[in-house]
Amino acid sequence: PGLPSHPFGRKFSLTLGRPHRVQAMCVAEEKAGRAWLFGGYGERPGNPPMRAVVNDLWCFENGKWNEVKDQGGPKPGPRLCTAAALTSDGSELILFGGWDPETPGTGGAILDDVWSLDLATRTWSQLEAPMPHGPTSRHVAVCVPGAGIVVHSFRCGETVLRFDEKERRLVEQPCAGTLPTSRGLHCAAAVGRELVLFGGAAQSGAMVNDCFALDTVTWTWRELAQGQGAKRPSPRAGSAACAVGGKFVISGGAEPPRSDLGLAGLVPRGDVWGLDLLAEGGWQEIVDQEAPNAPAPRNAHTLTHIGEGKLVLHGGWHPFVRTYDDTTALAVTETPTPTAQAA
Repeated sequence: PGLPSHPFGRKFSLTLGRPHRVQAMCVAEEKAGRAWLFGGYGERPGNPPMRAVVNDLWCFENGKWNEVKDQGGPKPGPRLCTAAALTSDGSELILFGGWDPETPGTGGAILDDVWSLDLATRTWSQLEAPMPHGPTSRHVAVCVPGAGIVVHSFRCGETVLRFDEKERRLVEQPCAGTLPTSRGLHCAAAVGRELVLFGGAAQSGAMVNDCFALDTVTWTWRELAQGQGAKRPSPRAGSAACAVGGKFVISGGAEPPRSDLGLAGLVPRGDVWGLDLLAEGGWQEIVDQEAPNAPAPRNAHTLTHIGEGKLVLHGGWHPFVRTYDDTTALAVTETPTPTAQAA
């Protein structure tokens, strides 16, 4: 009551204890109503604030964040720009690569290691096989029902990477159709049997706002919402995404510098958009960034669906201005999930 209404639901804020975090990995465990957050840039408030790449693990459950105590044994090293997803049975979280900046000014190390987190024991183990295309960061990983974990990176052209749960390694999966251009810092989610990805940036730095769906029954790509002049999110990178039933939802991200507005650096966004894959219409703006109680504009944050249309947005930053530790919830009305047809 008294909260602003939006086309797909309503928005409200949570006041919680939580870490400052940028470019962390967050994966939802929808059936349990919780989310797991790992790594990223951690920041300790101060003047100036202290920032470091971390490898801690947090769990969001029952409306609050709790740090998971270290169980001992091996664990992934500090990193950001990594990607992870749950296995098909939801018992493990598989983490792929990332970037450890290490000593400032050195460029750091891009990583190719693959790790498993047993969610029952909360212990880590490293898998033998590394990422097959070599060290990778700024990629996405999504568990698609019926297909398992699918990874997409700037190296993916006519193939994607699929995690073989029996062999415990990533394998190449050939694809057809209208292929996405090479990109990183994009966002993705599973809508039914499809992997849907949006936006990102080419290695040249050019940002895009196109959206593609990969049918994991036929392994065929198609471009979505292609209408010329239709309202849609602006070209951006570092957005976050999740799925709610048949809706693909994105939030935030950073636009290129806007010299026409006197903005020399990356321009963060605070809007939230939805694309219903079952409807013939295009994008709908769920939350305008000027709306009351809208989260501050940001990129490099996380957005996870913890079930029953409840989305949790956490952290991120206003580039070179501020790091966030706030958590915002967005209630989104669920629509039916698309059903893929066998070839």
